[in-house]
Amino acid sequence: MARAKCNACGLITRSGESGCPRCGGRLLAYTLPSATNAGHDSEAARRASLNGTSRAELKHDAFKKIRLGLVSSFLYFGVLAFYAFCLSDRGYGIYTSPAGLVLGLLPVAWALAGVLQLITGTPFEELSRRWDSLSGSARGGIGISVFVIGLVVVMVLLFLGVMILQFIQTGHWQGL
Repeated sequence: MARAKCNACGLITRSGESGCPRCGGRLLAYTLPSATNAGHDSEAARRASLNGTSRAELKHDAFKKIRLGLVSSFLYFGVLAFYAFCLSDRGYGIYTSPAGLVLGLLPVAWALAGVLQLITGTPFEELSRRWDSLSGSARGGIGISVFVIGLVVVMVLLFLGVMILQFIQTGHWQGL
């Protein structure tokens, strides 16, 4: 089946379409990469898809994102802890809105983008293009799975945190 790729958003679709079904952009002829060109040809194609980014540059960029995200997160949570523990007795309090929490968690998302880039060995922009080229049902299934796994991890971490705080407060382990 002949395929076409949108010049604007990167969606791969049938070539019989008059325009991109997602954004209305112009469609260009697209051929799937062949698996027969192994070795140097596939490595050359991979490097071309990374826009000339070497692995060392990719790792450096990923670690830079992780560092910036973690430092910003620690500063944000440090300010929150300062207000909560040092200024609460003087009448100061922390009043947050959902928008404030989202803005405070943006550095965490930036650090996780660096971790994802480091693990996959692919620039984040390329991962974004690949994500956009997935069908809606595939994106939905993957997104829901990641969300559920994240919730389970957060629940386990919260449970362990509560157990550790109880141990610190009472000096012994309490049963559930």
